[in-house]
Amino acid sequence: MTTETRPGTGPFGVPWEALPEVAVVLSYRSFKPGAGGQSILLRGDGGVRLVRTLRYRGPEEVVEGRLSPELAARVLALVEEEQLLAFDGCLDHDATRTLRLLLPGDREVVADLGAGTGAELERIHGALKMAALVACPEAVGRTFLTNL
Repeated sequence: MTTETRPGTGPFGVPWEALPEVAVVLSYRSFKPGAGGQSILLRGDGGVRLVRTLRYRGPEEVVEGRLSPELAARVLALVEEEQLLAFDGCLDHDATRTLRLLLPGDREVVADLGAGTGAELERIHGALKMAALVACPEAVGRTFLTNL
């Protein structure tokens, strides 16, 4: 990892023992009336959760999987290296794809993955999607990640 860390801390300066409290969420929501949404949640302990709804407030389809904590830490380190913190608050009210970083102490960073998104956010997007496919191979070929 090239992330600057102090001894005893992981990505975002979070102590290693608190890394399970860190999560990154990639979400898609359509503005079409009645349309559903999709999301990928990656936790610092390696837990991955894919959620899809086919219509607004419809029943959730959920697929869960797991990465090793080491691989999850590497993905979170990439999120840090790509400067997600610098994009905090860059959110268009019409955003259909968003990234949320949840840190200990109820700190939350939200960024828009809309048109004109920088390469940094697109790299984070790609890493999260790949992590989801590794952790939840049964979601490949299903439409869980169609819009993400």
